[in-house]
Amino acid sequence: RGDYRMAIHCAYWAGIARLQDLGALVPDRAKTPREYLRALTKSNPIMPGTLATRQQALSMLTSRLEIIWYGYQIATEADFRDSLTQLETLGCHLP
Repeated sequence: RGDYRMAIHCAYWAGIARLQDLGALVPDRAKTPREYLRALTKSNPIMPGTLATRQQALSMLTSRLEIIWYGYQIATEADFRDSLTQLETLGCHLP
């Protein structure tokens, strides 16, 4: 539908769900995006060699979400495509 703002919001939460599935984050609906980012920094993920890479990807997703979702900046297709790249880094396998 071209609603890139909503697509980026959904992409962010898909990334959080993936990290929870991997055991890198504990599910907690009360956490804010920044709290999830801090929690990942303190976590012991299943594959520790990828921690820095996942932290960077989640940081990028979080920043974009904050700017577009909370800051109401216009989202573009390029913003969404970059979010998909970050999702793949987090372990989401996309078609």
